[in-house]
Amino acid sequence: MRHGRKILALAVAGIMAALGASGDTDRLTELKLAVVGSPDETALARDVVEEANGWLDRLLRSSASPGRTITVRFGDHLPAAAEPLTLHLAHDAPLPVVAHSLTQALLVRRTLDLQGVAPAPTGSLDWLAAAITSRVLSKPAAAGPWRSDTARLVTPLRSRYPLIAKLLRNPVPADLRLPYTLYSRYCDLLLSVIEARDSDTEIRLQHIFELETAGRDPEAAIRLVMADRFTPEDDFQTWFVREASRLARRARRTLTADETARRLLELQVISAVSAEKGAVGLRQITLDQLADNLAVYEARHTDVSGLYRNLFNLMRDAPPLLQPPLQFYLQAVEALAADHPRTFRRCLERGREAFPAALEKQKKLDAYLDGLERNTSRSSEDEITAVFLPLIQESRQRHRALVPELQAFLDSLE
Repeated sequence: MRHGRKILALAVAGIMAALGASGDTDRLTELKLAVVGSPDETALARDVVEEANGWLDRLLRSSASPGRTITVRFGDHLPAAAEPLTLHLAHDAPLPVVAHSLTQALLVRRTLDLQGVAPAPTGSLDWLAAAITSRVLSKPAAAGPWRSDTARLVTPLRSRYPLIAKLLRNPVPADLRLPYTLYSRYCDLLLSVIEARDSDTEIRLQHIFELETAGRDPEAAIRLVMADRFTPEDDFQTWFVREASRLARRARRTLTADETARRLLELQVISAVSAEKGAVGLRQITLDQLADNLAVYEARHTDVSGLYRNLFNLMRDAPPLLQPPLQFYLQAVEALAADHPRTFRRCLERGREAFPAALEKQKKLDAYLDGLERNTSRSSEDEITAVFLPLIQESRQRHRALVPELQAFLDSLE
């Protein structure tokens, strides 16, 4: 099973059992969402739209009922969609591609509903969609209210910041997995900078969005609305780095790859209640043992909520490439609490399959960044920006000519 399909199947595990077909149809009608695809694909699109819509309601101070329908078709070899509110996605589209595409469509729909015309082709629909996608994909369904998690945002590349204006002008496609993950984190960080220290965040973001959809350059729109936060000496990068660094000083410390792996091993040994042969006692067991003996070790009598909380905190503090496999462990614990042993075993197996490969990639990325810090003759901003820009210019051949060693390294992580 391919990677995109595996993520998609896991993302909707158990959902269809909880929702009847008629209730699901009613929810799609309420969201003004039409999906042509499998039940799993339909549930995934619905969940992404619900979560992204919630963010847009909060960020843009608007919760009006949508007037237009977004249509999503899943299939192989579909032609490019001709309408802005029609999406054609491959059956095995990676989750970031699905989430980013749907979030962009929601932004287009809001502009059409409010202004009657499609937004101008500026960066707003890319950077804001990427920022919201970052938040949608980093919040497990049972994690409770989202709160600004600056540790997750400011340390994807050692708290070294790219030239943010260049990223706004050169959005990274969602199908470039590692570069897009980092790009979306920086967009999320920019959004957090705009949100920070302000009681009128929604008004500011609404003005930024309106300016950009009317054709204003994203950098110019942000600078105009945030003008009172700039000093006379500030350029856009100076302002961004100063505000991001302020957030970083309040952030939790990000764990190293090895610390994350060690902590994950520790969390897989849990205390469980044994009711075997009528004798009740507390034993230290592994998750594997619990999966094989749910009738003996009563899952509902273990500290499942504490295990989930600890795993969620670990995912939040882990390096970026280790966070996706840790979500499998979270979903396994959710299944454990719901007495779904087959889903529990399946999610646990997927987490254990995905984590070693992600750990190896994260260590390679760490070693590469260490080399940059030791050997680079360029500024850190230029070097970090170079992680993205060679991937999004006019031709792949030109990408390799610009920074061939960097391109080769990124290719090796895929």
